[in-house]
Amino acid sequence: MRHLADTILSNPQVSAVFGSGFEVYLIGGYLRDLFRGVISRDIDFVFRGDPKAFIDRLTSRIGGRVVEFEKKGLTRLVLNRTTLDFTELKGGLIEDLSQRDFAMNSLAWSPQEGVIDPFKGCDDIRRGIVRAIARKNFIDDPLRLLRAYRFAGEFSWHIETKTRTFIKELHDNMQRPSHERITLEIFKLLNSAGYRRAIKWSHADGILTSFLVIDSGRLRRNIKAFSSFDTFLEKLPDRYRLKFQESFAQDLTYCGLLRAEILLYGADLKTSRLRLSNTIAKRIALTTDLLSLYEKHPKLLRRELYQLFAKADPSVMDFAFLTRKKRVIDEAGRFVNSRMVISSEEIMEMTGLRPGSELGAIIKEIRRLQFFRVISDRADAERWLKRQCPPGSEGVI
Repeated sequence: MRHLADTILSNPQVSAVFGSGFEVYLIGGYLRDLFRGVISRDIDFVFRGDPKAFIDRLTSRIGGRVVEFEKKGLTRLVLNRTTLDFTELKGGLIEDLSQRDFAMNSLAWSPQEGVIDPFKGCDDIRRGIVRAIARKNFIDDPLRLLRAYRFAGEFSWHIETKTRTFIKELHDNMQRPSHERITLEIFKLLNSAGYRRAIKWSHADGILTSFLVIDSGRLRRNIKAFSSFDTFLEKLPDRYRLKFQESFAQDLTYCGLLRAEILLYGADLKTSRLRLSNTIAKRIALTTDLLSLYEKHPKLLRRELYQLFAKADPSVMDFAFLTRKKRVIDEAGRFVNSRMVISSEEIMEMTGLRPGSELGAIIKEIRRLQFFRVISDRADAERWLKRQCPPGSEGVI
C-alpha cells in the first residue's frame, strides 16, 4: 500500500487537498482506476466541514476555477488538466459508501487510514466483476441499471448474476432517468471496446427496450450485425481505421457513431428515450434511408452509387462502411476525397457567372464528371466549360 500512497500523493493537487487541514477522503472511480493501472484526470473527494471555508482554503493554495452544482451538492474545481469534485460528508463515511452504485466504486482512501473497502470492491476489481451493493441503490437511481452494462463494456468485465437479477426485476424503472442521462450512458457503452457483449446482455435483461422503440426482430438483427461489422473493420486499411477513434459529437467517437447507426437502424427516434443532437439525429436518419435503399438493390451500378453518394453527404462514408462492401467503400472514398480540379473563382472568371444556383449546378456537374473520370485535370475542366459556354454566348448553355 506504500506504493499506492506514493502514487496518489505524487499528484500535487491531491497532496494539497489532503494538506488542507480538513477531514478528506479520496473516493470512487479514481481509486478503482488506480487498481486497474489507469490514472484518471477526474478525481472525487468527500470532506467534512464548512464547504466555503474548505474551497476557499484550497483555491488559495492551488487556484482553479470553481463550479457549483447545487442540486447535486457538488463543488467542482477545474484545473489545467485535472478536475477535482468535492461533496460534503454529512453522515458517516461507510454510510456514504453504502449508497453508491457498485462495490468497485465504493472505495475510499486517506493518508491516515489507507484503503477503506467495506464492500470488498478490491476483490471485484481483481476478478473483473460489476456487482451492485444493494437492490435499493438501483431504485434510488435507475440509471445505474444501464450503467452496469456500460462499465462491463468499458472494462470488458462480467456483471454478477445477482446484480443482473436485480436489473431484470427493475428494468421498468428506466422510465425515470432523463433522456440526456440515458443517452450519455449508451453512447459511452457504444464507444467501449467490450460494447458488443454488453449490448447483448442489456437486451437479454430488458434494458434496451426500456428506452428504445423498435421492432424486436429488427433489434435482434441489429445486434447480430455488430459481429460481422467488427470483423469487417479489422480488415480495413489503416487509412480508414485511424478515423474511427476521432471524436464526433455528444462524446461519441466516429466508431461509436457507426455502432449507434447499426443499433438504431429502424428505431423510432421520435418516441425513443434518447436526446440526440441534430447532427447525430440527421446522420442516423439519412444513413437509415440509404441502407434501406441499398438492401433492396445491393448491386448498384456506379452511376446509381453516385446518386446515393450525392444524397448521402455528409453521411457518405457512414453509409459505405455500413454496407461492408469494399467496392462501395472505395467508390465512396473517391467521392469524398476527390478535390475539384478547378476552383469556383476560375469557373466564374471563365463563364461570367456569379454565385447562385447556376454556378452551383456547374460545380456539381464537374464534380460528377470527375467521379466518372470524364474530367481528370484543370485542362479537361476548361475544355468542358468552353463547350458549355462558347465565345459570344451570354452564359452557360
